[in-house]
Amino acid sequence: MLVTKDESVKTGRVASASSVEHTNSYLKAMLKGEALIDEIQVLTVPKDIDALMSVGFGMSKLALTSGNALDELKKVNPTLHQKMKILAEGEESLSLIVAVPENFRKEAAKIVAIFQNMAADPDGKEKLMMLGLDGWQPLDPSEQLKLEAQ
Repeated sequence: MLVTKDESVKTGRVASASSVEHTNSYLKAMLKGEALIDEIQVLTVPKDIDALMSVGFGMSKLALTSGNALDELKKVNPTLHQKMKILAEGEESLSLIVAVPENFRKEAAKIVAIFQNMAADPDGKEKLMMLGLDGWQPLDPSEQLKLEAQ
């Protein structure tokens, strides 16, 4: 979603945890080619919550972020969360995934097991949060179909 503190904003720097190219392409799809895209500068930040905080600190006018990050903002900075306005929402997308090529599955099993067990361990959960992840779950069949359709 595209959020701001000022609903009248139609241009300005947008903070995003994605690459400039991905941010621009997502904004074009989200805003359906509005003129706003040509005038946007992208401020790349490490995580979605940082994009929201950059709006709060005035480093950007807009943030391209997820609903999960907006929920997280409500917990860490309820005052800023109240000021945020959703300008546009894009299509639902899947969260980050860990994918392993079929021919590397046996060698990668140990790494995948580490990710799977991180959420159950307090230290692992903290590391997941440092990566901007709030947990781990295997793909369900509907998510698998979404990936295969792309």
